[in-house]
Amino acid sequence: MKKHDSVFRRARRYLGQDVHREFLVQRYIHILGVWNKKVNLVQPDSLKQVMDRHVRDSKQLCGYIKVNSEIVDVGSGAGFPGVILSIYGYQNVTLCENNFKKVMFLNDIKRQLNLNFNIFNDDVYNFSSVQNAPCASRDFVVVSRAFGALSKLMGVMVRIGILRAVLHKGKGCLSELTDASRSFKFRFQLRRSITSSDGVIVLLNDVMKV
Repeated sequence: MKKHDSVFRRARRYLGQDVHREFLVQRYIHILGVWNKKVNLVQPDSLKQVMDRHVRDSKQLCGYIKVNSEIVDVGSGAGFPGVILSIYGYQNVTLCENNFKKVMFLNDIKRQLNLNFNIFNDDVYNFSSVQNAPCASRDFVVVSRAFGALSKLMGVMVRIGILRAVLHKGKGCLSELTDASRSFKFRFQLRRSITSSDGVIVLLNDVMKV
């Protein structure tokens, strides 16, 4: 780890923060491609458009989340969006993933890129936002790209005690919101995705069980 620390410190010094982050993104993409040949992390075809399909799609969340927020990435999988948020300056990121092989990949990314995100390797329903947060701000935000329907994700939020989320959703979003409203109370806003004509970013607040 000390060797990696030294390399990355020199890279930041000589390349500058922005260029260094782009270097980390390219390194991340390379490692993902290598791992994806043996572990099903993302659809192989999506790697042909990885910058739009995964990186820019994840990075756009930076416009909706304060940099000092406690981010909980539910169903992190290959690390989107959590790893990208970590690369772009978010210091309090936890990736929730219970698939052992995917956790091995995330640990490899953390080690090789010298990132400081946390990994919660268990059922997300066992995650406690109070127990897993040393930061006093308690500004928790759930992010997720592919965990499931909104009603399922809201159930997780209520269980682990987080009221706010910033989520990627597709054209079935309105139907999912309608379905979720039968079991939960919440406030929401929709923002158009910058990477997909059918995609939206859902901003959820004050989620609670009816």
